[in-house]
Amino acid sequence: MKISNFWVMALLITIIGLNTLSVSAAPQDQLGNITNTTQDALNNASEMVNQTAEEVSNFLDPIQSILNAINSVLQQIQQIMSFFGGGQ
Repeated sequence: MKISNFWVMALLITIIGLNTLSVSAAPQDQLGNITNTTQDALNNASEMVNQTAEEVSNFLDPIQSILNAINSVLQQIQQIMSFFGGGQ
């Protein structure tokens, strides 16, 4: 009878030990999943920011060229006005 109790206790300890291992392993897997999901989200966000910055740059570059041309024309007009004594 004592040997029977020993085997029952050994079986219970084994079952409890395996359950403890599976429970302790689950949060690590979940943490890994959360880490991977977060990293993927950050990578996607970074890629979207880079694409948006490129689109904004492509949109603003022609406007900047136009403004530079207008500025150049205004400087030339100012030089002409100065040459004729009407400028500052």
